[in-house]
Amino acid sequence: MSAPAASGALPVAAAPADGAAGAGLRHRAWRVGRRRPAALGGALLVLVFVVVALGAPWIAPRDPVQTSWGELRKPPSWAH
Repeated sequence: MSAPAASGALPVAAAPADGAAGAGLRHRAWRVGRRRPAALGGALLVLVFVVVALGAPWIAPRDPVQTSWGELRKPPSWAH
């Protein structure tokens, strides 16, 4: 058996070049999510907010600042 280096440093494994490091990160995130369902739910909620924010121009295409003052006092109708 060989003795560790005198500096006390631990050997570091090189990251694989085929993208397996990302798979390991996903696997670890999934393990944490299984152990902490609230964390998984929070991450899902953040993902929903991001999707809604990115889709905002299609969800609400009208300008929220522009007000039609002539239509303000009219009763509700199918036209608006």
